[in-house]
Amino acid sequence: MAQHISIRVPWKDNGYNGKVCDKPCYNTSCLRLKNISETRDDSIESMLAGKNIKGHEEEIPCLSEGGCFMSEEEYNKITVYPYKSNNSKTHSHFRETVLHYPPFSFPARPFAWTMLHKSGQFNDENIETLVKKYGIDYNADREPDLSFRTNWVQDATNQRAIFKTFYENVEENKSLVIPYAKQVPFIDDARRVVIGIGFVTSITEPPEHEHTDEGKIRSILWKTMIGHSIRDDRHNGFLMPYREMMDYAETHPDFDINSVTVIADDEFFDEFSYATEHVSYDAVISVLLQIIKSLEIIKKCIPGNWNECIKWTRDRLNEVWIDRGVFPGLSSMLYAIGIKNNYVIANKIKKIVTDESCFEAKVEEIFGNPKRYFNVNELEQLGKTEIKTFLGLSKERKHLFWLMARMSLTDVQAKIIFNKEERISVGINVTDIEIIENPYIVYEKTRNLPSEYVVSVKKIDMSVFPPEIIRDINSLEEPSVVESNNDNRRIRAYVISQLEEEALNGHTVYPMDFIISHINELPIEPECHITGDIMHSIVDFLEREMAIITCEDGSIAYQLNRLKKFDDII
Repeated sequence: MAQHISIRVPWKDNGYNGKVCDKPCYNTSCLRLKNISETRDDSIESMLAGKNIKGHEEEIPCLSEGGCFMSEEEYNKITVYPYKSNNSKTHSHFRETVLHYPPFSFPARPFAWTMLHKSGQFNDENIETLVKKYGIDYNADREPDLSFRTNWVQDATNQRAIFKTFYENVEENKSLVIPYAKQVPFIDDARRVVIGIGFVTSITEPPEHEHTDEGKIRSILWKTMIGHSIRDDRHNGFLMPYREMMDYAETHPDFDINSVTVIADDEFFDEFSYATEHVSYDAVISVLLQIIKSLEIIKKCIPGNWNECIKWTRDRLNEVWIDRGVFPGLSSMLYAIGIKNNYVIANKIKKIVTDESCFEAKVEEIFGNPKRYFNVNELEQLGKTEIKTFLGLSKERKHLFWLMARMSLTDVQAKIIFNKEERISVGINVTDIEIIENPYIVYEKTRNLPSEYVVSVKKIDMSVFPPEIIRDINSLEEPSVVESNNDNRRIRAYVISQLEEEALNGHTVYPMDFIISHINELPIEPECHITGDIMHSIVDFLEREMAIITCEDGSIAYQLNRLKKFDDII
């Protein structure tokens, strides 16, 4: 199954075809990228405004940040090892190295995979977690002893092992690449803005830093060049036409450009961070649905082959759903019952079981006779107690296990929600049967917990009410099954989600008509189209989580029960 990736790029005011910005001094959005903010020379860029970057590779920092990914030109840029100037004793043997940028390519750098620890972590916690999860051939003993502290993996062998694992399942002409920007000039939003989408068409490994034999340290450049299929003709990938829509908005003052801006959902923030990162199936599905919604608006505003783009996006959506499959959360659920190296074990199981229509029964068979399917090392990772734990689950617990395996949960989320003791300890006051009867309650009960525990309503929705192509493969059983777009459990969860969002905007009471409009416009499939009559028909079910308020004009508004308690106290 293809692994999709995101790659960060700077905002440019005239596109990505290899030109210096037309008004570089006015482009403050690109300054969100540290390399550009520290090295951009406005006097040079103003002198070269609108001209080709070719021939000025050393002077224009956006080249290194992916600012020329739509250019048909080849570029060469001299790279100097970053520690050489201040650490001559250990790094003076490194020489200038020429890095080649092929046409139509991104410089990809998976920073999160080369960091020893992230913010809030200690020692080598980040790299150790990655090594354990993915089985990376990383050895801390290979790392050089330095006279200064660094948070980056230094050794070439370790770096190659990390990049090999990162790109292992990135497949040419199958994996999607999603460029994104940290900041754009047309909306005021801290979230990541999707710039376009296309296929990965080639992967060029980074070279090793040139060096003499005087020093022992060896290191490679981190920029893997990712060729892509995005072109201006938009036949096999495309850029979102934000610059054209900015022009349209200027002549149509009532137009809201937010309506066509594709933004990575908050829950996928880390997947659109650290310059280059793996993107989960759920995140890709969310992006594709937003793109379709945006293009439906765009095609009414500006000329272009937008219907072709919509069809292309829908084709990719179907492919991603099929790759996601029915049980994307198997790995996390194996973690929840205590299995070590759960990611590797889950991948092995999915290679064995290719028919998901009988997935549960086949996994039961595998765990019932593990020696037939796993080697000695894998059996040790499984553990006899953990195998017995899985096989010994009661009917109700096993139903919950497979229900949650349909959800793309993190290991931590799976562990605390599945295990009753941990569930209670973090304040998720709900029973197994309540989750089984209403899977959406997982969102309702986690929504106000710390962010690492929150399971979004969309994540639940994708799991229990996916498109028919997935439901037909392996459908949910009663009482978990969702048979209608307007299932009352689904409606209530989305109403709560909208009320929580409005509460962040300062609206503790929100009109029913507005809620209905927002939900009907959500970029979700299957769609949830509700009416006032439908809302009135499930009022008793809604009132378990919210107050129904009759306004002075006779209209109906909603208020979350947790907010009403504060109002009552006040």
